[in-house]
Amino acid sequence: MNIDFGIVTKYQRGFGFVSHTFLDPGFLDAAFHLSVVHKSQPIIAKLLSTKKEINVCFWYEYKIEARGCNVILVLEDAIAQKINPKHLASLIDKTMKLWPIAWGSFSELVKKATYGFLEPDEASQLSILLKLLGAEKLKRKEELEEAEKLRIEEADLLRWQKQYKSERAVEAAKHKEYTDRMAAQKKIEDDEFKQLLNEISAMHFTRSSEVSEYIVRNKLGSKYKHISGILEMDLHGRRWNFNGGFSPEVYARLCEALGLGNQGSQSTPVSFTPYKDLFQK
Repeated sequence: MNIDFGIVTKYQRGFGFVSHTFLDPGFLDAAFHLSVVHKSQPIIAKLLSTKKEINVCFWYEYKIEARGCNVILVLEDAIAQKINPKHLASLIDKTMKLWPIAWGSFSELVKKATYGFLEPDEASQLSILLKLLGAEKLKRKEELEEAEKLRIEEADLLRWQKQYKSERAVEAAKHKEYTDRMAAQKKIEDDEFKQLLNEISAMHFTRSSEVSEYIVRNKLGSKYKHISGILEMDLHGRRWNFNGGFSPEVYARLCEALGLGNQGSQSTPVSFTPYKDLFQK
């Protein structure tokens, strides 16, 4: 005698399917006809025929044929008193083994049905086991949630580190580009200063005023554009711009290289704007 308990999974126009509880995994739901249900369980048959089959369940005897598993008899609810002791022992053994593995996926109706043929001590033992499994499942869930939280935190940390390294790399590249540009600019300025120094050295001036006059007269600012610019001058409160002048630092460096002391002048420099800054703007 092959018996099982299941829930109607599909029903339409007299034909339906009922799930398995104790049959080995891999079998499709058992097929049934309404007439088979009506023979022993007219109330269930009425529920099915009125399309109220949601959560309809029953015990049944089945037969495995070439085309699948078929219901041949729907059993009464008081099944524990109707089943052969040998089959009952088999069901109890399967229940005790199956519940700890798949109890969480069982519906309450299936749990209720299986409790129906267990002895009180077996049912109590199973209840205790299920409580332990519930606590273990909750603990496992919390552990998984904590592990997932740590995984997310580690992923965020790695992403932050990667972003940080990328930003540092960009900053390093920008800094290198800046220092290379400054080094190239300085070399150009040093080369121009050497050219300026060579040109004025050839004049053999003995006074710094002669140097200033030569710079203005020959408009050297337009020739040495990388070290010249606009020099703002002041004379007794009157200010004007000298277009093509050299900064006080460059002029002092030039006089020092020529061995000439700065004899001074009534006019004094106020500010200096290099041509390179104007060009960059």
